[in-house]
Amino acid sequence: MVVFFVAYKPSSNKLRLLNEACAIYNNHLYHDAKKKFQELLYEEPYNSLYHWYIALCSIQRKEYSVALYHLENVLQI
Repeated sequence: MVVFFVAYKPSSNKLRLLNEACAIYNNHLYHDAKKKFQELLYEEPYNSLYHWYIALCSIQRKEYSVALYHLENVLQI
């Protein structure tokens, strides 16, 4: 039996950008956080974490159709 593990370690730049985006989100600046997560998503379109945070930001901004789109992507990924 052979088992493979795939480890994903983001680059230090992506990790820094993710930490910045999370800090902005935690400060309730949802518009700015959404922009940061969208920038990250452009580079990694199949990252469910980025879709999740964009959905959360969109819900806070009452952009429900955008939130639904990103939540559907989370489920598909």
